[in-house]
Amino acid sequence: MDTVGSDAGGEPGPGDSAIGEGTDSTDASAPGSILGLPLEENGVLYAGAAAIEITPDLDMDGSVYLAGFGKDRLAKEVRDPLWARALVLARDREYVAVVALDLLGMTGYRSGLAADELAGMGWAPERLVVHTTHTHAGPDTLGMWGPDTSHTGLNPAYQDSLVDAVVKAVKAAAGSAVPVSMKAGSVRVGSVSPYFTSPEFGGKGSVGRMTGLIRDSRDPVTTDDTLTAFGLFNADGKAVAAVAHVHTHPEVSGGGHDISSDFPNAVRNILESRFGGVGILWNGAVGGLQTPLGVPMPATDADGAIIWADCDQEAIEAKDPECQGADPGDPRVDADGDSVPSWTSEDDWDRTDSYGRLLGGLAADLIESASVETDPEMELKSVPLMLPIQNRYLQVFGRSEDTSILDPLVELVDTLYPEYKEYIQELYDTFDAAILDFPEDHMVKGKACPLEAEGEVVGCLPSRMWFLRLGPVQVLTVPGELLPELWIGTPPGAKDEYADASLRGPGSTWFGYSDPACAKVPYEQCRTAIEVDGCDCLNAHAAPYRLSPDDPDAPPLASRLDAKYPVLLGLTGEMTGYIIPEPDNTLLLSRPLDEMFGLPGVLDTVAYGDDAGDHYEESVSLGPALATILQKAAADLFND
Repeated sequence: MDTVGSDAGGEPGPGDSAIGEGTDSTDASAPGSILGLPLEENGVLYAGAAAIEITPDLDMDGSVYLAGFGKDRLAKEVRDPLWARALVLARDREYVAVVALDLLGMTGYRSGLAADELAGMGWAPERLVVHTTHTHAGPDTLGMWGPDTSHTGLNPAYQDSLVDAVVKAVKAAAGSAVPVSMKAGSVRVGSVSPYFTSPEFGGKGSVGRMTGLIRDSRDPVTTDDTLTAFGLFNADGKAVAAVAHVHTHPEVSGGGHDISSDFPNAVRNILESRFGGVGILWNGAVGGLQTPLGVPMPATDADGAIIWADCDQEAIEAKDPECQGADPGDPRVDADGDSVPSWTSEDDWDRTDSYGRLLGGLAADLIESASVETDPEMELKSVPLMLPIQNRYLQVFGRSEDTSILDPLVELVDTLYPEYKEYIQELYDTFDAAILDFPEDHMVKGKACPLEAEGEVVGCLPSRMWFLRLGPVQVLTVPGELLPELWIGTPPGAKDEYADASLRGPGSTWFGYSDPACAKVPYEQCRTAIEVDGCDCLNAHAAPYRLSPDDPDAPPLASRLDAKYPVLLGLTGEMTGYIIPEPDNTLLLSRPLDEMFGLPGVLDTVAYGDDAGDHYEESVSLGPALATILQKAAADLFND
């Protein structure tokens, strides 16, 4: 694995070793320092950054299964390297390390091993924050994307190497820390061009349900296209690190067979080419899901500037309205005076690189134009979490079950419902799987685990929620793919559709996928059924649509932050899948086994697993209680 350090002026890349792997500033007993990181009461912000390459070796590691999009997707070549990129911060004995890995996700068990190893060097384990960028072109690090349902995609040696990479990245970053100043800014990507947003939201884009080049594929359409960026600079004005933050899936490259960090690669390359130091990409509320798939991408140059369409002689002679009075080479301008972008080809990598360059260029411009924060303050606090595993599929994947319990069901389905045979057999095969990346004793049982006493869960995953204040930036973390409405709340103008199901369906703005036949069906009936009185429950949503089952006025998480630049760091501390408001969460995959053995319940469950409609997210979520637990944790964190 290669190591890249923040020597504040170099351009990191594979093979560089400004801070070599041999560097080991581990004298935890040294006064006022940990791993070489100064902890002095002097009001100075210190920052260090480093990158450790985590690209799997296709020749030595055997079969590498890629995560996301589907099972049995083998890696064939490396398109660009994967990294663990660490940012270490300290001020007045407050300190933290945030490590971003180019992975779809990582279990809390695995990041806990890294925290334990660092704890042996004097680093408080709750001061390690492990985040994943959520690339869909990286190896399966959770276990769910192997050759088939009942076989893991994990490579044990590679999983162990990730723990080592996190530790090395923190040590290298801590050992390089220097006093820094800060520059920060944000922009809505949709404000750059009206062609980046769809017409229903006031733009001119050619696809629907889009804001700032991000589509929302699940009702209600709620998207945060904010790009936030900040840079940390040493006394000579050279960059230690430049960080860009977005809310979208790194899956522009599609479901191919190349290893890649997807668009974060180009974002970081732009940041590093502009500033030096270490470029870092953080990701936020990507649930729902927030995706650039199917979105036309503007063409950009090597610096991330948009290539605007121009007028040629043919367009001028044809009296093209966008070229009236223009000379050859003049930009195309529509009737409203807006410049028209050029678009990339349909090639997935062309689209991926152009999107990353655009975001990287915008982030770099924000940092360059921002004023200097000469004395940025810092605060870190966190609360522990217990995350109940309610989803029956994940319960099965996380531990072995006695497959004989399904024998009577298989026989009955063979006789009465042969069309469901393959789905029941798939469930049967998974009962001896135990494919997830944590041992069963990692789960917390007993009174400490919410809902276990009621028999609803097999255990809880221990995790944590962090709050970090860094000058004008405030960061709140969640352990999975948060739906944006839990982050930013109800979009302006959407209140009526949120409250009244009769206003939903084709032609509506925020609930366009909803089934109008469900307007008079209480959603509580739909939570445990696929169809009720002609209503397609898999395309129905709670009405009124609320963030909390108990508090109709539950605040979105962003409202708890009073910063100029609020940031949601998703996929942090644990990978829980999607985080969905509890009132809108279907319960089909959350039934205990004793309830499933009524045959209609089982058939509903297997049918839902095959085609979840507008409720796909529930099939890869820990369960309904997750969002409510996080809302309560946020209240505890801010002492509400």
